[in-house]
Order: sequence, then C-alpha cells, then structure tokens
Amino acid sequence: MSSSTKGLLMRVSWMLAAIGAINWGLVPLGLNLFNLPFLSDNLGKLQVPFYYLIGAAGIYSLVSFFTFITCRESCGS
Repeated sequence: MSSSTKGLLMRVSWMLAAIGAINWGLVPLGLNLFNLPFLSDNLGKLQVPFYYLIGAAGIYSLVSFFTFITCRESCGS
C-alpha cells in the first residue's frame, strides 16, 4: 500500500472514529446522531453497517496509533 493511500485511510479512520466518539458522548444526553429524523430516513438499512464501519475505523485507528508509538520508540525518531 502506498504512503498516500495509507495517509488517506488514516485520515478517514480518524474522522469516522471521531464521529463515533462524539455520538457516544451525546447518547447519555438523549441525543443519538444516527437516530435523528433526517439521518435515520436517509440511512435506513445502512445504519447498522455504518456502526460496524465506525467500529472498524476505531480499531484501525488504535492499532495504527500504537504501531506509530512503538515504531517511534524503537526507531529512535
């Protein structure tokens, strides 16, 4: 995978993880972004796969973060 593709994947995964984190922070306040009328009508059956996509982005972000930290410590950067 080229570095530009990895960079794009990283940016998209961080953005999706941030959306998931914001939504998770709003749920205790009684507001779920994915249950808002204008989104739930448009997402329809894509709502559950979107949750999976956000979860996968969070996992990818964590793995890439810890890979970066490990490489940074061992590579001497």
